[in-house]
Amino acid sequence: MTNINNISNAFLNFAEKQENYEKIVLDLIQFNLLYKKNNSVKSLILSKRIANNDKNKILTSSIGSLIDKSVIEFILLLSKYKSIKQLSKIVQLIETNYKDRQGIINVDIISTTELDSSLIESITSTIKSKYSKKAIINKVIDEKLIAGLKLKIGNTILDGTVASKLKKLKNNLINSN
Repeated sequence: MTNINNISNAFLNFAEKQENYEKIVLDLIQFNLLYKKNNSVKSLILSKRIANNDKNKILTSSIGSLIDKSVIEFILLLSKYKSIKQLSKIVQLIETNYKDRQGIINVDIISTTELDSSLIESITSTIKSKYSKKAIINKVIDEKLIAGLKLKIGNTILDGTVASKLKKLKNNLINSN
């Protein structure tokens, strides 16, 4: 089990068949955060001295009421097959593929000030019509911008800031000589 694409697809294919699909994916994301921040959890998972059955009992008794059992079993499988060190990459890929399967796209709207709700609604509806996906909007205030907007839609950046336009103008002037 070394190919993170295969691992993430297998996890999503399994989770999709469960009634609590969204909860399973969100629980895995939460567990990843816990794994990164809590050295005790990380030590438990990485320990070669503790049997998987014992790890399962410890995790189930401590976080089993918060995290779906299938997530705990998935984590233990990653540990068993020595893929646990790639957990962050696997979870990132799972989250990306989950959003893609659900028709969701992340959008960062970067501006100098808080934007009017009608402008945000306009951006959201434009993205929905262009990408046929539901936009999850993350508003970011960047006081370093002079004016304008920068949109990050998935992996695409649309830069409509004054600084960007001035840079293009400068390049055009330099290249025209």
